[in-house]
Amino acid sequence: MASNFTIDTSALRRLDMSFIKAGKDFKKGRKKFLQKIGVLIQGMARKYCPESPTLKQYAAMNQDYVTMRDATSITTGSLRDSITVESKDDYVSIHVPANSRGGKYAEKMHDEKGVTWQNRGVRTQQKGPKADEKFIFRAGKDTDREQDAIVDDLINKFINSIGV
Repeated sequence: MASNFTIDTSALRRLDMSFIKAGKDFKKGRKKFLQKIGVLIQGMARKYCPESPTLKQYAAMNQDYVTMRDATSITTGSLRDSITVESKDDYVSIHVPANSRGGKYAEKMHDEKGVTWQNRGVRTQQKGPKADEKFIFRAGKDTDREQDAIVDDLINKFINSIGV
């Protein structure tokens, strides 16, 4: 006499469908979570970036209020306001576009301390000790915990969506 042996795989099919649905949700949510991380780092980079003195502050640094720069070249906040976030499906970029107001000197201020500039200006000093060169890199490093929390939140939502 032959015996029938049957395995019910409907639970596996439901689990497969849950993974497929969760995977689609994860892919949709990935860009959003990368954008959150980018905005977090952008905010910190804006706090850390050097900032030009006002025209009055710049003039006060020079004898007899004679400036070595053209008054129209002093635009406080150009670099700060030019720090941009761009997120795609699988990466996020925090940068200063070359064609932005701060683009002309962003690389110099970020990478060339001690080479093309030495001293922190009045406005940069007012921002505190963290405001200095390598402001985007340091912002990324200094927000590690917050970034981890964003990633943990996304993973927990993924796990909850498949019912594990």
